[in-house]
Amino acid sequence: MVPVAALTVFIGTCKLASERNPLWMDEIFTRVLLGSPNFAHMIRAVSDGVDISPPLYWSVMWVWTRGFGLSDLNLRLFSAFATGAAFLGAWVLCRRLAGFWSATLAVTMCFFLNGQVFIHCTQCRNYSLLIALTSLALVELQRFGKTARVARSEILLYSCTVAMLVMTHMFGFLITGILMLALVVSDAARGRFRPFCYLATPMGWLAFLPWVSAFLQQSKIGEPRLWIPRPPASVLWDPTSFLFGIPLFVVAAVVLLGGASFAIDRIRNAGKERDLSSFLAEPVLVAGALLVLLVPLATWFVSVLIKPIWLDRYQLPAMLGWCVILSWLLGYILRVCNSRIRQWVTGVRRFHFLIGATGALVVAVCFHQFYLRAQELPNNRRFVDTRPAMDRPVATQFGHYFLYTTLFQPRVDVYFVLDWPSALANPDAGYVTDYNIMSALKRNFPEFKIVQASGFLSKNDRFYYWDKGGSTWITGDPRYKETRLGSESYSVDRIH
Repeated sequence: MVPVAALTVFIGTCKLASERNPLWMDEIFTRVLLGSPNFAHMIRAVSDGVDISPPLYWSVMWVWTRGFGLSDLNLRLFSAFATGAAFLGAWVLCRRLAGFWSATLAVTMCFFLNGQVFIHCTQCRNYSLLIALTSLALVELQRFGKTARVARSEILLYSCTVAMLVMTHMFGFLITGILMLALVVSDAARGRFRPFCYLATPMGWLAFLPWVSAFLQQSKIGEPRLWIPRPPASVLWDPTSFLFGIPLFVVAAVVLLGGASFAIDRIRNAGKERDLSSFLAEPVLVAGALLVLLVPLATWFVSVLIKPIWLDRYQLPAMLGWCVILSWLLGYILRVCNSRIRQWVTGVRRFHFLIGATGALVVAVCFHQFYLRAQELPNNRRFVDTRPAMDRPVATQFGHYFLYTTLFQPRVDVYFVLDWPSALANPDAGYVTDYNIMSALKRNFPEFKIVQASGFLSKNDRFYYWDKGGSTWITGDPRYKETRLGSESYSVDRIH
């Protein structure tokens, strides 16, 4: 019942958000790619650099859209169902670990109070699928800890899950590597050595080998610089970097209660030996702790030493680590509580639970509708009102403006202008990324009006220019006169 109620919230939120928020740039790429004439063309475009994701999400979505269509809502509903699957996996995992009430409270708090979860359950991107597959991997890892001898079929199943993770997002390598480390630590605490269980992870990684050449091509969109900034060292001292969207007060309250319960337990059992063996013996507990700690640390080191990859949405699957830790802490608190409190908590009538759960779901929907409204990215609807009359062609070097206008304002004769020197000169690295992606889009979808600057100027003496940063490829050219029309719009006339 709990996972079904959660899925209802995710689907309802997705529907409400889709009615208000149009697709933004990354989602528009999803729609364009899934509208390819055939599956091979779509995969070829993805591998050429139109997107930077591995092919699993695109393969699944190809099947999904052939069954349900390419409307905005249908594209986004898959993410809602994937988020529901992630909730189900986390709830099953935590229920086996700590019981019904502890699992329900912990997983509900981590998902329903997490703005990042609700943002990505309403967008047609691959992050919800990544969370769902991570929860599946954790469930399978828990089964590894139940017995000393693991069946070959279970090892093969886990290896397939690892393969799906790395073929969904590059962070799949980091997540599955952490899970392998957790299993090794847990086995060491129990005096076990199970090499075939550990080898399941690198066996799954082998699935990425056929995609390596495509990945190298995709990586070129970040050359010579990527739009993601390098994170300062201060992010590692910011507690929110380790919370993955979960409110700090939730984690702090549960951790403080757990600490108080631990102190009470030590006082009651003074003289009895306590160690970490019970914690380390459970691989999912070790995995939860390592996900919370190592994902931000590894992301920061890679961002500083290799290439910036510090984005909140990339790290979101590590939120499942908090689901595990908080459910275990809540279960520990209930065990330490006196019998009267424990009986009251575990003896609540189903009617009271249903009333409380219904109220919590309503509050969650209202809260996240407010949150999503505040986080609307970007406010596309204002384009219609603030731009000038369409009596001449329009040029832009900003990818989102071009894609949104091309798909949703077909009456506008809009062109994306490719000019490498001005893209490099612009202090905003996003212009370099847009240039590389739009070049790949032009190679695979020639119907889009993506042209070189010289070709556009040779055919147009009068045009409008839309950009958030000014017409850098025209500014200073004595042959043209610019007139500012608004905060982001200009008219350009050739001086004869």
